[in-house]
Amino acid sequence: DELGTCVETINKSIRDKSNQAAILESCRLSLLPERFSFCVVGLSTNVGLTTEELLSNCLNPDEEISDISPDRRRKSEF
Repeated sequence: DELGTCVETINKSIRDKSNQAAILESCRLSLLPERFSFCVVGLSTNVGLTTEELLSNCLNPDEEISDISPDRRRKSEF
């Protein structure tokens, strides 16, 4: 189940364990929970954001950030 994997992956990577309900809800709201969890994990290791900020940024990425996804880059190369 992608929802369970999303929650588990995020919980393993963040230090603040007080936001379990927010993590579950964010994974539930995401159209691609597994990819969402990769975003949260990636940002948490490279950027000093709170758990709420990580969840929010990955649920609602800036257009500039989402334009550099590997899938989009591959399409534009052809």
